[in-house]
Amino acid sequence: MDKRTPQQIWQDLVDEAREAAIERAAAVSVEHAEKELAGTGFDVDAERARADAFLDELAGGPVSGVRPRGRCN
Repeated sequence: MDKRTPQQIWQDLVDEAREAAIERAAAVSVEHAEKELAGTGFDVDAERARADAFLDELAGGPVSGVRPRGRCN
C-alpha cells in the first residue's frame, strides 16, 4: 500500500465527519428538528407552506390537498 499524502488523510477525516453528521441528523425526530429550528427563529409552518406551494406549482396544481407532516413527498 502506498503512503497516503496529508491531503488524502485530511479528505478521509472530512468524509468521516460528514458521514457522522448525516447519521446524527437522520436520527433526530421531525418534532425535535422542528423545535430546534423554531428555537432559532425559523418559521417551520411558513416554510412548509412555501414548499407545498412550490411543489403544487411543479405538479401543475394541488395534487392531493394535504401532505403528511414531516415527510418528503
